[in-house]
Amino acid sequence: MLVKAGAKVDMIIENVEYSNFFYRFIYVYVPQLKPQIIKMYYEHKLNKKIKTADYVLVIRGSSLTTDIISKVKKVATEKCRFIMYQWDGIKNNPNAEKIAPYFDRVYTFDMDDAKTKGWTYLPLFFLPDYVKEKTTREWDLLYVCSLHSQRVKILNLIKKISKDSNYRLKAILYMKRVLYYKYKYLNKNQEVVDAEDKDLCFDSLSIEECYKLYSNSKAVIDYTHPDQTGLTMRTIESIGNRCKLITNNHSILQTDIYNENNICIYNGTDVNISRKFIEKPYESIPDEIYNKYSIDHWITELMSM
Repeated sequence: MLVKAGAKVDMIIENVEYSNFFYRFIYVYVPQLKPQIIKMYYEHKLNKKIKTADYVLVIRGSSLTTDIISKVKKVATEKCRFIMYQWDGIKNNPNAEKIAPYFDRVYTFDMDDAKTKGWTYLPLFFLPDYVKEKTTREWDLLYVCSLHSQRVKILNLIKKISKDSNYRLKAILYMKRVLYYKYKYLNKNQEVVDAEDKDLCFDSLSIEECYKLYSNSKAVIDYTHPDQTGLTMRTIESIGNRCKLITNNHSILQTDIYNENNICIYNGTDVNISRKFIEKPYESIPDEIYNKYSIDHWITELMSM
């Protein structure tokens, strides 16, 4: 989208271990060298590109250090602006708090972090180009997520509700194959052991595949980690695709997208889905609110300095 808007963009992936075999080998077999590897990786990637950059946009930055950013800022021109966006809470990414002082502006999707740290609150986004309007939808309930925390427990509850109420349910649990076998057979992780094979997916879904599922679903079920107040990508994408939402994230009550006709809130893992909620037609939200959660608005806000 930045390129589409006319910008020349150089992207650097923060997951150092994914960049090539050498870095991955060090991460796995020589972990004590991680700090040196991270420093070498960023300095190699950034030093040449930063000299002509107008903006440096860091998303999450879990592997960045204050030393690296300090050195990069010395190489950058005086007009270069440093912006950070966090789509993880501080509890999940404590490094954000350490590097925040080095940025001209810090944005976060987490409402609590915005309040306590004085950062600018900016929720996540949906992609309008992938939204497909459909009047009839195949599934009553859609549950798509990574396999971790209590998400299998939630799915088993949803399955029971769907069976009792005759709801049409589509469920997909994603986990990397190697991790699945490790957690199931070596670690004997109960959450993974309890997952049914028919619900598992070892290949991440493309954006097109995800949005196709949304367009065919009446309601999306979201389970937000208890330590997080930010609205998940799943939440924003459900709004963008005009699906109803069933979530345990009470923070949504504070937003302009909350509508009790479209959004059902449950407590903890106590999922409750009434037939009245599912069968009542979706109520469209005003265009100015709907468009505020698009990626176009997100980018405009980020680059508004």
